[in-house]
Amino acid sequence: MTNKPKYDYKELQALIDAGNSYRSLRRLLGISSRTLWLAQIAGHIRFPEKNQQRLYALGVLTHSLHTEETKTRLSISACTRLQKNSKYSKNTEYKPGVILESSYEVRVAEILDRLNVRWEKVRRGYIWNDNDKIRRYIPDFYLPDYNLFLDPKNDYLIKKDKRKIDSAMELNNISVVVLSNNEITESFIKNLLL
Repeated sequence: MTNKPKYDYKELQALIDAGNSYRSLRRLLGISSRTLWLAQIAGHIRFPEKNQQRLYALGVLTHSLHTEETKTRLSISACTRLQKNSKYSKNTEYKPGVILESSYEVRVAEILDRLNVRWEKVRRGYIWNDNDKIRRYIPDFYLPDYNLFLDPKNDYLIKKDKRKIDSAMELNNISVVVLSNNEITESFIKNLLL
C-alpha cells in the first residue's frame, strides 16, 4: 500500500498561480503551514518570488535566502556554540566554520590539505537499513574531485560500523573508504587517490 498525497499539488499550484496567498490557501483548504512548507521544500509547489520573500521575512521559510557571507557567519557561530557546549570533548574548529570531531579527523584533514586535495565535511546523512529500520550514516569527509568518502575510525568502530557502512554504500551507491589509525598517513592516502 503506497501513501497517496492528501493534496493535489497541481491543483495547489494552480491556486497559487491564480494569486492565492499562503494565508488564503491555509484558510481555503484548511491546509497547515507545515504541509505547505514541506510541499514547497520538496519542490511540489512554488510561490511567486514576492511571496517567497514575505515568507522568509515571517520566518515561515528559513532556507536559501542567505548570502554566502551570511551562511559563513552563521556556520562559524554554530561551530563556536558546538565547540563550547558539546558533550564531545575532542571537537576542534579546524578552520572557520569547520568542526572536526576527533583527532583522527584532524589528522586526515591535515594530510588532505598537505596533498592539496579538495575536501568537504559531510553534513548530509545517507540512509542504511538496520533490520528494516531506516537510519542515517554520515561519513566524515567527501572528496568531490574523486567522488569518494573517507571515514577515519578506531579499530572498535571499524568492526562495529561495518554493516552500517556496507548498507549505506549499497543503498546510496556511494564509495566509502574507512581509514584505520595505521592508514591515516600521507603515503597511504596519496596511494589511495592515485
